[in-house]
Order: sequence, then C-alpha cells, then structure tokens
Amino acid sequence: MKTEVIIACRGEIPANLERTVSAAMTEAAVCIVYDGRETRDRMKPRAGLRIEDPFTSPRGCGQARHHGITTSAAANVVLVDGHMAFPPGWIGKIERHLAKHLRDVTCCSTQSLTPKWEPMPGELYHGAYLAMNTIEPQVDIAGPLTEFFALCAKWRTDAPEKARVIQAPMGACYGMRREWYTMIGAPFKILEAWGGEEELLAVCGYLCGGRTYLLPLTCGHIHAAPHRERTIHPAGRWANRLAILWAMPDMDAAAALERHMRQTGVPWAVIDGLVTDERGERIEALRIHLSVQSRTWADMVKSLVLPRTDFRPEPKPLPARAPATIPTTHRTIPRPPIGDSSQVVTRPVEVCERCNAVNPFRKVGGPRMHSRFNVAYARCWKCGHKAQVRQYVA
Repeated sequence: MKTEVIIACRGEIPANLERTVSAAMTEAAVCIVYDGRETRDRMKPRAGLRIEDPFTSPRGCGQARHHGITTSAAANVVLVDGHMAFPPGWIGKIERHLAKHLRDVTCCSTQSLTPKWEPMPGELYHGAYLAMNTIEPQVDIAGPLTEFFALCAKWRTDAPEKARVIQAPMGACYGMRREWYTMIGAPFKILEAWGGEEELLAVCGYLCGGRTYLLPLTCGHIHAAPHRERTIHPAGRWANRLAILWAMPDMDAAAALERHMRQTGVPWAVIDGLVTDERGERIEALRIHLSVQSRTWADMVKSLVLPRTDFRPEPKPLPARAPATIPTTHRTIPRPPIGDSSQVVTRPVEVCERCNAVNPFRKVGGPRMHSRFNVAYARCWKCGHKAQVRQYVA
C-alpha cells in the first residue's frame, strides 16, 4: 500500500464523515481512528477502509493520529479531518512530491466551507506561519478574555503564485512519509488532547532537517464543523501547549516562553497536573531527540518565526446616550456640613428614563451623595438604571 488517509474521529456528523471517506477512498485507502468509544452510527469496515478503536476514553486528535500512523502499513500517510472535500488527483500529487522530497511535510491551501458544503467568500488560506509571545483575544469559548500564547501557528492569507516552502502546516491535510514521522521523533505521542499538531510538525520537522511545503492544491474544510456529544475542556489544550514547550531543545528559551504563557488566567495547578510523570517521560524523550539534531532552536526561530504585531484588546465603545440633565422638579436644599448624615430624601423623578417604570426609586433606601460634585444618585428598582435625583447647593 502506497498511501493511507488517516482520520481522527470524535463526534463527527455521520453524513459529513461518510462524504469525506467516500471522496478520499476514490484515490487511497482510509483509516478511521475513533477517539473514545462511540456507541452509535459507527462506520463499518469495508474494502479499502480500516477501523481502529484503541481508546476506552477520549485522548485527543494527536493520540488518535499517532495510533493511525504507527499502525499503518503504507509508505505515506495523509492526515485529514472528517469534514473535508478534495480536488481530483490530490493523492497523486502528494505521492509524487514525497517521492522526490523525503523530508517534507506537505499541506494544501484551504477553502472554508459552510455546513452545507458551500464555499465561504473570502475564506481562503495558504498554510501558516509561526508566531511567539503573542497576546490574543479570547480563543477558547470557556477561556479568559485575553490569552497569552508562547508558540502558535497562524493562518497565512497571502496567495502564493506557485508552490513554495512555508513556515508551518495548517488546514488539516498533511502528507508525509511514515518513516519521516518516526525520524522527527513521532511528536504526536506527547499530546493528550486536541490541538498542537501543526506546531509540532513545523518545529520538529525543521529541527530534524526537513521543511513544510505548500502544494498547488486547494481542499475544502467545513468551518467550525458541527459535532455531537463532544466536549473539549480548555485545560487539555493548555496542557498540550505546555507539553510542547517542555519538549523544546533549548530549555532557557522554552522557560521564557512558558513565563509569557502563564500570564493567561487559567487554572495552572490543574493544567500542570495533566502533564503526568508517564507523559513527562515521553516529553523528555522527544526533547533529547531534538537536542541532538544539527539544526538549533535559534536556527528555527530565525527561519520559521515571522514578526507579528500582538493583539491588544481595546475597550469597547460605550453606547450613545443623551446628555445628563438635572430635573427642574428636584428640590434644592443647602449642602449639609461634613459629617452631618441628615438628609431629606425626595423622590421627584416619577418615570425612569430607561424602562419607563413609574416611581422608579420607591424601593431604594435613599440617594447616595457624591460630595465632590454636590449631587446625589439612586437606582431604578426595576432595571437598575442610575439617575441623578438631587443637587446640593452651597
């Protein structure tokens, strides 16, 4: 067998998975690796389709792909998602390239698709570049509003005129020789959740003397593809990012990146606990493997990491509001001396200007005076709107 397409599957919509498998099987054998025991709508083995179910509980895309690669009998493997469309002759182009360039990891341009498999205008990407020490807006839905990334792959939007060497793969269609995956240290073995494959392929491939190559092919990929019965905890993603740093050969540089990443407001005690002793042995084995290669971490940073302006969140603009006015019906009284708590509570405002509640301050214990500005405020009992209810005149 020359090439096998490997699909890590967890919670895929059956119709999407069937369409992807059928398209891939027209050109190569396919292996589906289930990430955890799926109890319904499992695909049945058939000619040209291999089904693997190695885990009793979910372990992530990295472990599923690692199992598929290491159990394959093919010379080449191509890693894809379960919701993709492919151009005619794509496997042949990957095979011909890998036959000439034994140390390459290939990827393709990516056209984002809607859940109805229709192209999304303007959503065309061409691999990725690597960035370090970035500050990003919220990435994980359950994550903090500002996230600090140490090393991450970012989409490239610049359209290439022809095939070329790029910094990192992206787009979920990665081809390589199975032997080359072993030569770069079988890096997916350190992952225990979803995310991190692109960074590992780029960095480990380069340090071991390889490169990432963008082929003149465009594959379709459903953007934010719907899944069912799949929950991915953000702590697992951050543990993967931490494991990648611990596997880097330059420990001082990795420690500096780790300090930047730990500024993110996530439960680091939990995340540190996910990188267990047994996993730590795998991480250390990969770090030792990378540290004896001819290329160094400094070479990698110079060749692969592109300068990038960090995102820094800006404050959201306040909604337009009418200028504040002092109601003419307010009773004016002399400003009480400092320390005098005696106040005459008046309720001159009959209707809240926001929700139109009648007598809006009837449930408020009394206005709060701001002596610096000689004014007092109270909140509406219904909507919480704060309004100026009295002015003190000296």
